[in-house]
This record gives sequence, structure tokens and C-alpha cells, in this order.
Amino acid sequence: MKKYCLIFLSILLLSPLFAQAQLQQSKKPRPDWAFEKPSPSPENVKNFDYYVGVGYGKTLEEATNKAKADALKQAILRIGVQVSSSDLYKAEQDAEYLRILTQQFEIPIRYLYDHYEALGDTYKMMVLCQAAVNANITPRFEVYVETFNKVGSKKEENKKIIRRSDVKALVASSFIPGMGQMLKKQGGAGAGFLLSELALFGGGTTCYFLGDNQMKIMKATGTTYAEYQQAKNTKNILDIAMWTCFGVGAALHITNMVHAWLVKDKNLPPEIYKMSFSPVLIPTNEYSTPNYAMGAGVQITF
Repeated sequence: MKKYCLIFLSILLLSPLFAQAQLQQSKKPRPDWAFEKPSPSPENVKNFDYYVGVGYGKTLEEATNKAKADALKQAILRIGVQVSSSDLYKAEQDAEYLRILTQQFEIPIRYLYDHYEALGDTYKMMVLCQAAVNANITPRFEVYVETFNKVGSKKEENKKIIRRSDVKALVASSFIPGMGQMLKKQGGAGAGFLLSELALFGGGTTCYFLGDNQMKIMKATGTTYAEYQQAKNTKNILDIAMWTCFGVGAALHITNMVHAWLVKDKNLPPEIYKMSFSPVLIPTNEYSTPNYAMGAGVQITF
């Protein structure tokens, strides 16, 4: 009896390791399009667009159907074809119905690549496809070559690149004002901080030495009372000017360091920083095209 108990406990303890090994074997590098949706060339941007559908299922077939249905749903919303939610639900469950639905509405769509990942007992499927932006045209689809990202997520890699640039700029500006901005090719801002801090700290230092001369006059033998009072008043003014210059200079130096961290690095490719503001049509009914509301869309990618 003890022997069977030990075997049972060993199976229980080792089963997570076998499951993890199976999960690792099912994984492969994610393609680039799984991290960031591709864009058509400028001459074809009015003809078609790329879509990435995502689906989950207990089997690969179920996950694939749902991913293709999701991509079709995105294309339908873009084109403006009226399709009921029940039809889309049936398309998720039945691959043949998905094919019939695509043909029925004459939606020019082409499935290119798929990529799946095993998540325990569930599969996650991603499908890349091209679809027309207008149901009345048959676009000349471009050839898209699938490439795999071997270093991980593009967004995460971009974050690391930006962070390294920011740290370098922060350290440089902490020693030499404006140097961090100059390293990021923000020469105007860097020169502004450098000259401003030189003027402030230079002015404060000048006031210190002038005040020291006034102190010498006050302590010198043979100084009259009137000369003493005049030197004292002048020194008080110089002290106020000195501490003002040093205080403003210190605050400006902190601002300079923060700015060096936050400012955009012009050495990096522009696609790492993306910020776009554009008016958009927001569907108030998920599958009905006549009902739309106007809004403002914002997309920020780091």
C-alpha cells in the first residue's frame, strides 16, 4: 500500500514539470506582426489594410475559427457591412459557415499566417490577414514575408532602448548642464540650459566675491561710519542676489536633469515614439453602420 502511495505522490509532484515541458515545446518565437500590426505601403493604404485576429479554444481548430472570425469582424466594421452578431457567433463555431459568410458578403479578405501558443489546456491563436477597406474593390494585395522576433516583444525592447538613452542623458546632465539634451540631439534645449546655469552660478559667484570685498572694507582699519554703513548695505544686497542666483540655479539644474530624462531622443528611429491624434467614428451599435458618434482618438506607443 505504501508503495502505491509513493508512486501516486511522485506522479502528482512531477506532473506540473511535464506540463511545463509540454508548454515550452509548444512555444515558438512570436512573429513581428503578433507584436505590431503591419501597415500597407502608401500607394495601397486606400485599398486594403492588415488585421490580426485573436481567438481562444480548447482545440486548435476552435481557436483558429475564432481568430479568423475576429479578423473578419474587424474587416466588416472597417468596410461598413451590416452583419448580425448571431452570424458572427456561428462563424466562430463553424469554419464552413465562416467561409460561406465571407463569400455571401463578398468581402475581399486573404489569410496570410497564423501563430498559436498553448496556455495550459487552452490554445491562443493569432491570424494575420489582409482585407479590403471597401467591399466594392478588389485590391492587389502585397506580399508580406513572415519574420520572427527572437529578442522578445518589440515594445519591451523599445522601452529598454529608451530607458538606456534616458539614463545616459540624466547622468550626463547631472555633471554638465544640457549635455544630456545634446546627446539626444536636442542641441537648442541643451545650449539653453548650459548658458542659463552658467549665467546664474557665475552671477552668484560674482556676487559672493563682491560681497567679500565689501566685508573687507567693513573690517578694514580707518573705515568711517558712513563707509561702513554703505559697505554693509551693499553686502546685504549682494548676499540676496547671490542666494537668489544659487537657488534659481539649483532649481534650474534639477529641471535640466528631469528634462534630459523626458525629452525625446532624436537619435532613435521615429517608429519607437508614436503619438497620433485624429477624429474617429465610434460605432454606437456594434454591428450596425448607420449609428455612429464622433470622437477623438489618441494612440500613444512607447
